[in-house]
Amino acid sequence: MQGDGTARRCRARQRVAPAALTHSPGGGNPGARTSAFLLLALANLFWAGNWVIGRALRVSLDPLTLNFFRWLIVVLVLAPFAWPAVRA
Repeated sequence: MQGDGTARRCRARQRVAPAALTHSPGGGNPGARTSAFLLLALANLFWAGNWVIGRALRVSLDPLTLNFFRWLIVVLVLAPFAWPAVRA
């Protein structure tokens, strides 16, 4: 007996895919894909650089000071982007 389960599966196949999934790979904003890959590469670069610098400075700085300066740099870099939203 095929019953209700088959009809439910058929209806599920007929659903329309979201617009974000139906665009052609060549269409849309080609710079968005490039900038996404650039940001992913930069994230890896910053992460690796953080590790290398942390290993180099572990002898001369205690962990609390090193962590403080890491967060200070992050706050100074991100503050110009977040400040307009904080003021609003």
